[in-house]
Amino acid sequence: MELTSQLSCAEPIGLKKKNFQLMSRSLFKDVRIPSNLRTAWKYVQSHAARSKSSAIRDEAKLFAQHDEANIQRIARNLKNGTFAFTPSTGVLKKREGKSHRPIVLAPIENKIVQRAILQKLQNHRGILPLLKNPGSYGGIEGRGVESALTAVYDGISRERMQFFVKTDIREFFTRIPKGHVIALISEAVDDADFVDLLKAAIEVELENMALLGTDASLFPLFDEGVAQGCCLSPLMGNLLLAEFDAAMNQPGVRTIRYIDDLLILGKDEKSTMSVFRTGKKILDALNLEIYDPNQNSAKASKGTFSGANPGVEFLGCKILVGKISPTRKARDRVVASIKSTLESCVANFSNPIRAARCRNTLVDALSDANNILQGWANQYRFCNAPAEMRDVDEKIDGLIRSYLGKYDQAKRKLDDLGVRRILGVRPARDVASQPIVRPKKTT
Repeated sequence: MELTSQLSCAEPIGLKKKNFQLMSRSLFKDVRIPSNLRTAWKYVQSHAARSKSSAIRDEAKLFAQHDEANIQRIARNLKNGTFAFTPSTGVLKKREGKSHRPIVLAPIENKIVQRAILQKLQNHRGILPLLKNPGSYGGIEGRGVESALTAVYDGISRERMQFFVKTDIREFFTRIPKGHVIALISEAVDDADFVDLLKAAIEVELENMALLGTDASLFPLFDEGVAQGCCLSPLMGNLLLAEFDAAMNQPGVRTIRYIDDLLILGKDEKSTMSVFRTGKKILDALNLEIYDPNQNSAKASKGTFSGANPGVEFLGCKILVGKISPTRKARDRVVASIKSTLESCVANFSNPIRAARCRNTLVDALSDANNILQGWANQYRFCNAPAEMRDVDEKIDGLIRSYLGKYDQAKRKLDDLGVRRILGVRPARDVASQPIVRPKKTT
């Protein structure tokens, strides 16, 4: 049985019902072909498998049971104009010392179509020139945190840029003018049917509006703002700031922008602040606000890399002349994560059966800790700070010694089977028995 949308009969959000019969190479047709949808599904599936949310993982598993049939159905519905983007769930993510971040969790079919749109739009010949700006790194295919930090490191170490301004754009995603970006895209792609689909894809409708109450106003439900959590949102932001990126990179000044985080590098304070003011004027015209280092030290800063200056922290790294390392906060966070993983297992040492059933054994915990550490280390593989990495390893060594000591204490109170269970080698008798039953003789 095919996985069907709960609102399959609902009117599509912002998408008129019509038959999309277009020329063979239209962008809309490129989006809806099954091969593109399959690629999008594989991407969504891989991210869902790594999600901390069991609901997201389960939804992906359900779709996967009949994924080819579901892909074909989505393709047919897109072709016929009957595909409906169903309402999403709004989640408020708590941030220490900051306002809650409004995250939009879309149903899996919405995500697949949004990803299918992104795959074709970001490589469209009319869009590529707007994305390939020298200073934009976030949400750009082939670029990322490593390439952004490489550009920063080169600017400081090779180009000898001495002055910096670090800042960000206030509430960026929730203030992006959708109409302005859609107009840019419409001019670049010249495909009205595709634009209709795109408009529907970035509209936000929440199924839990009543539960959110007044907090629902934090979400981009109207003309202003795009959804945080939607793969199309970084693209919308990058297209909006194409002119900004071009203006912020001038001879003697480099600006590295990662979505809404900015680091401006210059030879001196005068030229760097001049470019900052230029950028501020461009953003003001778009009704966006940039934090001023002269007014808000908590959100923006400025300084030099010379003398005793402690350097600058950007995208989770501390950058000095000749050195780049994970920030203290980033290092403390991975150690805390591994500590929490090990301690959750210690809590089950007194209940071996539960530990085995929940896969929270010594072996499981060590495997999880290894995966956390290797993933973190890979994220910072470009750093040249062996001392900081040794510091992380030494702290984790201490956690593991303590953990194994608690295991040694716990096993003294258990029988052999209990020891095996908390170790992670379950007894054969734990497997549910399903013996063959001989049929009864009939007379």
